Amino acid sequence: MRLRTYLVLMSAAILIPVIAFHAAALNMLEDAERESTFKQLDEKVHTISLLVERELSGADTTLRILASSRYLRSENFQALYEQAKLANNSTNKWFVLLDMEGQQLINTRFAYGTPLVSPPQAKERIQKLMTYGKSAVSEVVYGPGTDKLVTTLATPVTLENGKRYVLLAVFSANYFIDLIETADISNDWVAGLLDGQGKFIARTLDTDSTIGKPTMPRMKEIIRTETKGMIPHQTLEGVASYNSFRRIANTNWTVSIAAPKQAIDAASNQAARIAGLGMGVGVIFATLLALVFGGRIVRAIKLAKTAAGQLGHRTKPAFEKSNITEVNELYTALSDAGEQLSRANDSRLLAEARASEAGELLQLAVDSAELGTFYCPLPLGKIYWNATCKRHFFLDDESEIDISVFYDRIHPDDREPTRIAVEAAVFHHSEYDAEYRTISPDGRTRWIRAKGRAYYDLEDRPIRFDGITIDISRNKEVEARLERDSRQKDEFLAMLAHELRNPLAPIASAASLLRLSTPDTAKVTKTSDIITRQVKHMAGLLDDLLDVSRVTKGIIKLNKDVVDIKKVIAASVEQTQPLMQSKNHAFLAELDSESLYVIGDEKRLIQIVVNLLVNAGKYTNNNGHIKLTLEADADNLLINVKDDGIGIPPHLKDRIFDLFAQGERTPDRQLGGLGLGLPLVKSLVEHHNGSVHVFSEGSGLGSVFTIRLPRHYLPDQSTNDAQDIVIDRSTETFLKITVVDDNSDAAQMLAMLLEELGHEVQVDTNPFNALARSTDSRSDVFILDIGMPGMDGYQLARRLRSQKETSNAYLIAMSGYGQNTDVESSMAAGFNHHLIKPVDIQTLSMLLEKLSLKNKDF
Repeated sequence: MRLRTYLVLMSAAILIPVIAFHAAALNMLEDAERESTFKQLDEKVHTISLLVERELSGADTTLRILASSRYLRSENFQALYEQAKLANNSTNKWFVLLDMEGQQLINTRFAYGTPLVSPPQAKERIQKLMTYGKSAVSEVVYGPGTDKLVTTLATPVTLENGKRYVLLAVFSANYFIDLIETADISNDWVAGLLDGQGKFIARTLDTDSTIGKPTMPRMKEIIRTETKGMIPHQTLEGVASYNSFRRIANTNWTVSIAAPKQAIDAASNQAARIAGLGMGVGVIFATLLALVFGGRIVRAIKLAKTAAGQLGHRTKPAFEKSNITEVNELYTALSDAGEQLSRANDSRLLAEARASEAGELLQLAVDSAELGTFYCPLPLGKIYWNATCKRHFFLDDESEIDISVFYDRIHPDDREPTRIAVEAAVFHHSEYDAEYRTISPDGRTRWIRAKGRAYYDLEDRPIRFDGITIDISRNKEVEARLERDSRQKDEFLAMLAHELRNPLAPIASAASLLRLSTPDTAKVTKTSDIITRQVKHMAGLLDDLLDVSRVTKGIIKLNKDVVDIKKVIAASVEQTQPLMQSKNHAFLAELDSESLYVIGDEKRLIQIVVNLLVNAGKYTNNNGHIKLTLEADADNLLINVKDDGIGIPPHLKDRIFDLFAQGERTPDRQLGGLGLGLPLVKSLVEHHNGSVHVFSEGSGLGSVFTIRLPRHYLPDQSTNDAQDIVIDRSTETFLKITVVDDNSDAAQMLAMLLEELGHEVQVDTNPFNALARSTDSRSDVFILDIGMPGMDGYQLARRLRSQKETSNAYLIAMSGYGQNTDVESSMAAGFNHHLIKPVDIQTLSMLLEKLSLKNKDF
């Protein structure tokens, strides 16, 4: 056989394997390059979807924080605007607050106060969102504050007072374009973000002209049913491409990247052309180069296999230059794929770092606001709380939490309502907003407000339950204190009105008497005395009010001098002696034998001691024991007033010196007062550089008030006086009337007035005496005061109705209390009529005139 033939045969023998190996290498190259591109496409799509999901999650977190803001609860929209402005980190994103009519209340794209219009179809979208009941992304719409197409993330908000709003995070197309660009995709690829209708939210090619336009029909149909994948596809420009897509978690948005088919197949086509040329060259030079090229090709293929393996392990292939062009191109392609894979990995790490930064910012906000956070995977079992939440439940930071621990630490009275609220949020899509008390093992409690929501998968199954807790114990204390102060103020005003009406009653009766009766010197004198006394009484009440006002405001002027404290006590005892005698109290004063002095205002010092003695006499039952002692040491004087009266209940002890603090209001007015005396004592004592304290073991166990004043060593003196008067009169009448009132002046004045009208009047200041005499007097009419000691007007009326002799008498109630409940109480006790002090004489006269016409019926 000739050498050429042999060489040809040998070349042919060599060429056939070479061709086979070359074809195999080309096939491997084409598959590897296409597979690499597809992986790169999918990784880029995944990266962009994670970036968009992160931004939506961050915006949703911001909206939830704004929804729980105290500025929104108080409807301080300007402060909420500033808070939202601070939370924004992009000019292509802004926050909007809408009311239920779709009206913009704030828009961070504009300065606060700029007139804002309602976005198109806002009201309809709001109604759908409220029906949906949780945060949702929108389709491409014309948004608030711009004439361009945007997308929104909307969160419904319902306040405690029932008002409802919608918070929006508004995104322009450029916001997502900027986000996509961070993924560093190839220049000839086209990336887009599609809404649930298949319309472009953002697109890297022809952005302005494609926003809001639908994608190609096939792509639009695929993304409705599939969450991710890759399909051959034509772009809007008609370019044949491979299109990778992935739906963003918890939304109906889809990320899509189209890579031109021509670019992907170009490398394979180029390799085929080179292969043909290589075959020609191989045929010509087969004899000479078959072994050389065969060996090089086999070696190059092995290196390519190694490079492909490195790429599969996300490692950039090591490049080793070869004399074979195809192998060099393969290495270049693999190296480029490694570079792109590295950049994609860097982008993923950057996205994770940004997500971590956003999480740190959120944690900073949570810590600053002292918010507890909880995360509950469903079904409910183990629960994850932060340290603040654990402290809300009196648990240490290392405690393991499950659902049983949660319910065990809730106050028994609040446990079932909380359980119902949790189940409603998890299983019925309700908003979780509950208030309950947590309780520690040693019995301490605190008030907690918890807000949260459940999250669901695509099949609407609950997957987790998250939220926050806030310690509102201080708020509850403030609410209770405000409620107590309001109730205390109302009680004071009612008592003040009653105390002012009492002196007005005899004054009004006196005025009517002077107008109706003939001039009579004795009668005018008595009437004048009564008016004078009652006016002084009213002036005293007003003086007390003014004293308290001046003292509490610090504008009182004290005329300080050296004062003999024993003379102060003597004057005080003299002023309060009538009270002690009227209640038959055993009063004892024990004074230190030496002369004791203070620097102070004598009048105000007497006022201090008188107030304490009156307080002791007033709040001690008849036949009680009251003791005043005066002691001294080198620096101070101690004045103690001790009684065995009703004592001080525990709930009143801590606020006994508060303004308007009163004991229980009873019909006879013996327990309770205007609540001015003790606050005045405390303020005046402190203005004398002293202090006052009270001790009581509880209700019914008496009390001891102690005044401590700085001692002085020079003497002085002071005096004071008091007065009282009673009158009585009766004449023949058309009606026989009995007036029962423990206020003698008021009773006598009313009796004189009724006698001037021609009636026969009998007066009793003691309800027991009136009841005893009622069977003999056979009175037609009984006018009864309600607030009397021993037996009030209600009790006396019931007793009169129960007696045969007085069961048909006409009963008229006379009281300083005139609210609807007071009138109803009078009618229930058997009264026929209820008059409010001071009694209008014309009303009373007309009433009695009508009764006199029916006298035969009585």
